[in-house]
Amino acid sequence: MLSSSSSRKRPVPFPLLTTENFAAASPKSVSSVCSPPCLAANKPASLVFEKKLTQAKFLSPKLPTRSSHPQTEALMDKLSQLLKYIWQDKWLILLSLALAFVSWQRIHRTIGYETTLSHIPIELIAPEGWSLLSSSLDDVSITLRGSQEEIRLLNKDNLRVIIPLPEPNAQNEAAIRFSKTHLLNPSNARLIRFNPPQIHVSFDQTTEKLIPVKATFTGNLREGLEIVQATCKPAGVQVRGAKKMIDALERIETQPILLDRQPTSFMETVGLALPDTPGISAAIQRIDVRIEINEQLRTRQFLNVPLRVLNAPNNGASIALVPETINLALSGARQKVDRIRPENITAYVRCDQLDASTTYDLPVQVDLPEGIILNSTEPSVIKVSISFAP
Repeated sequence: MLSSSSSRKRPVPFPLLTTENFAAASPKSVSSVCSPPCLAANKPASLVFEKKLTQAKFLSPKLPTRSSHPQTEALMDKLSQLLKYIWQDKWLILLSLALAFVSWQRIHRTIGYETTLSHIPIELIAPEGWSLLSSSLDDVSITLRGSQEEIRLLNKDNLRVIIPLPEPNAQNEAAIRFSKTHLLNPSNARLIRFNPPQIHVSFDQTTEKLIPVKATFTGNLREGLEIVQATCKPAGVQVRGAKKMIDALERIETQPILLDRQPTSFMETVGLALPDTPGISAAIQRIDVRIEINEQLRTRQFLNVPLRVLNAPNNGASIALVPETINLALSGARQKVDRIRPENITAYVRCDQLDASTTYDLPVQVDLPEGIILNSTEPSVIKVSISFAP
């Protein structure tokens, strides 16, 4: 009698017969499959068996068996064996996970430090034939990440941002986003971001112009001294930059020259104070300046200075001066001029070898201290009359 294998442990409603099984079946087996009423009806055994076989195929559910998918069964067996193997070494796996977590924490502490450096200068390189007219940024902040030692050794003086600018658009403008290729970074710290992330610039055509140089000064000379002249050599420099800026320049000033404790004339080499505008450059960066220093001059008026008679005749003649006083304008070093008193000024006329009863027009003469200059005398000529008493 045909029956399902006990190893499957799954009930089957009808035995599944095939033509091969039927051909190999004995009459006894056939009679056990067919019902007794069929044999009682004297029907051919082959027809009865074929009918039962059709009914069995139609009514039997198509249940999967172990032998229906051998590849899936093999995969499931391997997975089951792997799980059993892993479960046997569960403590080793837990230890490995713990070590991996500790290692990750250590690595994170090693390379997970961040710092932000501000005021990193930006160097902009304009395309050929163009000069930078304006820029939205002079410096930028950057954030870097690295080990604790790398972050500690970072120095913003060693960092530079260099941006080659693209060709300007129709409005002579451009917007550039910062990238890691723009950062000159000698350390191993990794760039995270720029803040702000981009820069806006404008351009103008490049031009050159010869512009005069003017010396500037700081500090004070000692009292009584003054600058007479400051001569720059060369007197002008060739300046290059954006046309709009160069056309507006009237002169280039030097860096301030210190005057403190300078007792006399001197020469000094100083740098040029170029305009604080990107793209402006000069053919030379330093010039020589000759500073001439003299004592400070002062002009002072002396009024009603009395006149004296020098070398009057000794024959009892009387001498009359018209006028008897004069006004003087003196100049010289300030300290010297301030020390002059009117009574210390000697103004006179020479009356030697003059005849009596005669009127003369004689020049006024003034004796002055050394370094004092007589600017004017009013009047410069006076009338001198000589007469004898009756």
